[in-house]
Amino acid sequence: MLVEMFSDLVDKQVFTFDRENGYMSHLLPVFDKLGLMMPTQDEIHHTREGGLLLLLNEYGCAVRLYNHVKTNGRVPANTYHVYHTRSLPYLGAVRFPEFSMLVMPGAKLYDHYDDDESLSQLFEADINHMGDALVKQNIGYLPKGQGDAQTTCLIDTVIETRIPERYFEYMANNAEALAEHYAVYEDLQQAFHQAWLSDDPEQMQKFWAACKQELQSGNRITAGWLEEGNVVLDDANKDKKGFVAKACTYHQRSLSL
Repeated sequence: MLVEMFSDLVDKQVFTFDRENGYMSHLLPVFDKLGLMMPTQDEIHHTREGGLLLLLNEYGCAVRLYNHVKTNGRVPANTYHVYHTRSLPYLGAVRFPEFSMLVMPGAKLYDHYDDDESLSQLFEADINHMGDALVKQNIGYLPKGQGDAQTTCLIDTVIETRIPERYFEYMANNAEALAEHYAVYEDLQQAFHQAWLSDDPEQMQKFWAACKQELQSGNRITAGWLEEGNVVLDDANKDKKGFVAKACTYHQRSLSL
């Protein structure tokens, strides 16, 4: 289900310079709509394009917010979610005036990454951008994966580019294959779509309950960042390990409410 919804709940970028009220206080309507506790700065991971990542241990999902334009460089770059048959599909996507939100399923991380650049080479050939496919913590397995290099996918699906023409061409030429790729999560995508458009908060809770059930079954959602021995929890990757601790802090606080 390839659907991006539009919303005017928030008309600012992900972070503001409002020190008095908090850099993220304007995002409260978004998290209220999601039926989630508003995170603190200590519970999120700041992403390279100036957005945020919130990992949800309870549901095995992640909420990713990213600005449409990255401005912390000399030349602004546009940011896009990568629609590709080897990128992880979203469960929900909402576009606001200045940023987009993705609700992503958790995935099992690729455990044979060393010296394997096949995925980055594929993205470079298809869309003229390898994304973060050279970063081993950003590679996982698709739900139908058999645990080999041919079933890996890009987990961090946000790219920054000033020349998106090849990417647009890829999407136009592979619409049918992309639709089939996203259909793996179609029931959850439909549940999120209905919940976001509904005024009934219970609909969003039903969506999260469905995610939790999938997490427990291990079929299509895996909280890969919590699995012992994976590349994120490896002590050598201290930066990535930090966002695991933040996810646990958020989860513990939610249990106390």
